[in-house]
Amino acid sequence: MEHTATFERYQKRASRLLELRQKYGLPGDALSKYISRMDHFQVVAPLIGEFSTGKSSLVNALLGRSVLSVNITPETAVPTEICYSSDEHAVVFGSNGGTETISVDEFQKREFSVDKVKKVQLYLNNAFLREISSVKLVDMPGFNSGIELHSRAIDEYLPDAEAYILLFSARSSTISSDMAGFLKELHLHGMPVFLLISKSRAVTEDELRICVERIRADAAKYLGLADVPVGVTNAKGHEQIIEPLQDDLRRIEADSQNIFRNDAKSRLQQHGSDLALYLETAIKRADLTPDELSGKIEEAKRKIESLKGKLHDAGSSFSSEVDECIAVARSRLQSALGNAAPSLADMLANHIDIRDRVSMLVRETVMSSIKNDFAPRVKKYRERIAGLINVTLNINTDVSLPEDLVRMDNMTKEVIKKALPAILSTLGFALSGAVGAVVVLALTSLLDGLLMKKHQDEKKRLAEAKIRNEVIPRVLEQASSSVRDALNSQLSEINEEVGKEAQAQVDAEEKALSDLRLKNANEKANRAESIDAMKKDLDEVRRIMGDAD
Repeated sequence: MEHTATFERYQKRASRLLELRQKYGLPGDALSKYISRMDHFQVVAPLIGEFSTGKSSLVNALLGRSVLSVNITPETAVPTEICYSSDEHAVVFGSNGGTETISVDEFQKREFSVDKVKKVQLYLNNAFLREISSVKLVDMPGFNSGIELHSRAIDEYLPDAEAYILLFSARSSTISSDMAGFLKELHLHGMPVFLLISKSRAVTEDELRICVERIRADAAKYLGLADVPVGVTNAKGHEQIIEPLQDDLRRIEADSQNIFRNDAKSRLQQHGSDLALYLETAIKRADLTPDELSGKIEEAKRKIESLKGKLHDAGSSFSSEVDECIAVARSRLQSALGNAAPSLADMLANHIDIRDRVSMLVRETVMSSIKNDFAPRVKKYRERIAGLINVTLNINTDVSLPEDLVRMDNMTKEVIKKALPAILSTLGFALSGAVGAVVVLALTSLLDGLLMKKHQDEKKRLAEAKIRNEVIPRVLEQASSSVRDALNSQLSEINEEVGKEAQAQVDAEEKALSDLRLKNANEKANRAESIDAMKKDLDEVRRIMGDAD
């Protein structure tokens, strides 16, 4: 299989690079850990749909056996990750962090509580799953089961997701506000989305046509996609139609190979850069005297100390930009909540809990601000510190990692794809308590016996006043605090990574010089042979780092 060949090709290159690092005494633990994880590389494809859209039935049809229960409730619905394995079993991940391995038969008999189980991994010996072995299909709980599950679908699975597959029932004539919000959020993430319609044989041809047209219109409205393909499926009855789901998963499998390939190339560059610098330094400085080598070592130490100061100043300068990002996000959130105040007041006046609606507004606004304001600044910051590293360390090698703009683009994407869900997850926890307390107080006031007798317009006026004077200020306070903590944490991670990259470069140069100084004078006769060997190894390292498929 093509994906097997891709994995084996990069595993071979990474293993050879590890051998070369070990040969010259450079650290290899990080590369060794990466090699051990290469076999387990997968991207996830969450299958999202509201309750009763037939997700589990469709997956069962795909598998050719009834493995997933179709009679679950919001209380017993947990994410089920479905993967290929010749050894069939299930792993239950408890909310307390523990795991339990059980048989597939036991999995089918059990009911899982969302309070006690975080997710289940289901490994099945299935021909189609083997064909898409780089994909982890996730049967998510029904989407109309609350904002918490909505958040889980994004926050926990977005970092590794290659695409989301959204399923709509042909029997449904409208898209819920929850699903509409989810579509908008995926659009902001730039996440590929595949659209499917289930239960196509449960409606007439005209009803199915109207449903397809509606889904296409909503895709254009919420995802910015025109003429998006909409697959039509059917899991029950005499006519099963599962080919559209199979086709979508095959596309995701193909894309997963590109993701793996790009990640592997980046890793090889990362772990080969300092080795290349080590070899270049050893080759160039082979004729220096011990005193001259000692001087070069001291020079390397001075360079890293100088660089640390410059990086600290750059980080301090960028931290002020973080404050600007927080101010922008706060302003946009205040405007969004203010504009929504009348509709939120309507909900309160009618005894409808506004927490999910407020949380969704916060998610959308904060995500948009970070994507459009913070992420571009991160890229520019990375470019600035890359220049500092190269100028200060005077690195002339043509394989210097910090100059790799591809990695900078990857770093920017990581801010959106990895840091952002963490921010949103933090916001969810922060807002649930703060907003919850205010909303409960608001509802209590509105349910007061005297207020119940007031005119509906007066109830709305009082509700809106409470939202503007109590709910919005509290939400802004909590949201700003959460965003500040998350962005500062992200900045610290970036600076730490940069520092490690720079230190690795200097350490490699210093080690090369030290190794040369320790060589015995009697080895002079073998110096030419040693240099020739290093040149050959350097050429091999460059090929590993720059090899195209």
